[in-house]
Amino acid sequence: TQTQQTAHERILRAEMKALAVKAGLRDLDDLKLADLSQVTLKDDDTLEGASELLAALKEAKPYLFTEPQSNTSPLDPPPASKGIAPTDIRQLPSEEYARSKHAYLRAAMQKAV
Repeated sequence: TQTQQTAHERILRAEMKALAVKAGLRDLDDLKLADLSQVTLKDDDTLEGASELLAALKEAKPYLFTEPQSNTSPLDPPPASKGIAPTDIRQLPSEEYARSKHAYLRAAMQKAV
């Protein structure tokens, strides 16, 4: 049916984008240069002909690609904390603990409202 065909096309495009990113394609808009009619979506939702298509595109237009990153995480590691070091509340004097607890609860209540 038309709905199934549309779903298959969406899956094919999404999988192609994922493979293109892994292959080092700089801009996903460059996938429009590729003839996706050569790629077929198999019954197990894998793509047939996608690797060959990307290899041919990389050979024909290498400037569209960068070297694939070895890091699988798209994010840089978080920066080191520059805030206040955590305090061991078991070592606080009781008055200071009560003040800190009161300030924390007041701030939490203001966020909740």
